[in-house]
Amino acid sequence: RDVASAATDVSGIADELGAVVAAVEYRVAPEHPFPTPLEDCHDALVWLAGTDEVDQARVAIGGASAGGGLAAALAQLALDRGDVDPVFQLLTYPMLDATASSPSYDAFAEGYGFSSEKSRWYFDEDLPPERNGATGQATDRAEHTHRGHRVLVADACDPVRPPGEHVALLG
Repeated sequence: RDVASAATDVSGIADELGAVVAAVEYRVAPEHPFPTPLEDCHDALVWLAGTDEVDQARVAIGGASAGGGLAAALAQLALDRGDVDPVFQLLTYPMLDATASSPSYDAFAEGYGFSSEKSRWYFDEDLPPERNGATGQATDRAEHTHRGHRVLVADACDPVRPPGEHVALLG
């Protein structure tokens, strides 16, 4: 998805809430493996939160698929660095478990619009070789993430749903 499409998706919500919305064009793998996309998102979050148009007490972040995983990791990174504390996360079918080992990856491996094989391929592309097969950052420390609320949106037959539910329940 391109940045313009993502911005269009949330512009109605932003108008309704009177909120400032930004869609981040972050660098992607395989040319720029993790953590480069996360650092790009963090730089954008810190910059945006520092502008006069943004109320630091109302900062929210979100993303879909790989962007959902980035949003969860971004909340943790911002908390670790002490620069921004998002009060809300919207994680839409987030990719959070780089091991792709939850039973759902077998139960919903094929036939539901997104295969377990494709999910594993994305993690292989996104993570540098030394992190392949390692648990993703967002699920490693999600129980320590931010003080706000977290909403998970996922399909019932989605291989990424159970790891996302785990993270959502911790928030």
